[in-house]
Formats: sequence, C-alpha cells, structure tokens
Amino acid sequence: MFRMLLYICISFGAGALAHFSMAPYNFPPILLVAFPCFYYVLTKTEKTGTRFIYTWFFAFGYFLFSLSWIGNALLIPGNEEFLWAYPLALIGLPILLALFPAFGVSILTRGLDYTRLEGWFGFVFAYTLSEVARGYLFTGFPWNSFGYTWFEVKPVLQLVSIGGIYFLTILTVLWACVPALFFVYHTPGKVRTAITGICVLTLISGFIYGNQRISSNPPPPSNLLL
Repeated sequence: MFRMLLYICISFGAGALAHFSMAPYNFPPILLVAFPCFYYVLTKTEKTGTRFIYTWFFAFGYFLFSLSWIGNALLIPGNEEFLWAYPLALIGLPILLALFPAFGVSILTRGLDYTRLEGWFGFVFAYTLSEVARGYLFTGFPWNSFGYTWFEVKPVLQLVSIGGIYFLTILTVLWACVPALFFVYHTPGKVRTAITGICVLTLISGFIYGNQRISSNPPPPSNLLL
C-alpha cells in the first residue's frame, strides 16, 4: 500500500510538473522530466486498474494546475453569485478531463509490458489518442493539448501546418518519452539508441522546416497593424 501511495504521489507530481510546459511558462523541456518520471511508475505494474489510477493522477495533476486560471473569472467583483461554481471549475473539470488519458492508457495498453519497446510505443500512441478523443468527444475540450507547449517556439510550431495540432502533440509526447527508453531495459541498447537518434532527428528537422517556412512567409511590418 505504501508503495502504491508513493507511485500515486510521483504520478501527481509529474503531472503538476508538466504544467510548466504551458502558458505562461511555456517551457517544453520540462516534459523530458515529467513524462519519464510518470512512465517509470507505469513500468511497476501490468494491472489495468492500477495503470488507470496512476494515469488519472498524472493527468489530474496536470489539468489541476494548467487550468487553474479558468476559475479566476468567477473571482472578479460582480460575479459573486457564481462563486458556487468555483470548486467545479477548479477541481471538477480536471477530475473529468483526467478520465480521458486514464481510460485511454489503461485500456489501449492492456497486457503490454512497459519495460519492452511495444509498451513504450503503445503508451505514446494511447496517450496521444486520448488527447484526440478529449478534443472531440462530448462537444470536445482541446485546451492544453501538449502540442501547444511550443507556442513560444515558432519554428517547431510550424509543424501544425503539416497535420494540425494533434500531429504536433503526438510528436511532443514522442520526444518527451525518449528519456523513458532508459526504463525499457528488455529491449537491446542499440535499438533504443537508434530510436533516440530518429526522435532527435525529427526534432531537428522540425526546427529546419519551421525556420524555412517562417523565412518564406515573413510576418507583415508591425506598422501595418496600427
């Protein structure tokens, strides 16, 4: 029980850490710590129910902090009659949104060993698919999908022009999970090194593509906006 509580705390903490990738911080490299820490927890169990719990706490921590600003509108003077909804905006919304990755990861990776390569790829696929589902199901709530972490990194952001925000989201989760390959110890080191190299190459290619696209389509002079 103590070990499970420890892993729940790590999952929640990793999710909370991941929120620094979003505005107003916009620090994408933090995901290179958050996702591997969370992935490490998932390597400790193959039970679907336990994976659901760990993933829910990771997502809850992420949404709790990254969407905390939504409730601020209810604190503006004149909105006192809506203060009853503040707990729903602060806590209720993250509780519900966390169900998407919790169900997606636990169900779609059922039976997969996270210490093997198929588990790693399965996790990347399952988490990004849950992000897509969150953006469309039940009227959709696509806010704070991980592709938005590149808002201040304009070259990488240009990849949205290829396949939309979810294309960038799956690449972001893929890149963020590269350090987690360290925990995929049932896969030969050469294979993990090759995958790492490919992922790094896609990131570099993204920067090159984005810079070329920006240089080919420069923004209008600022005085035209006055």
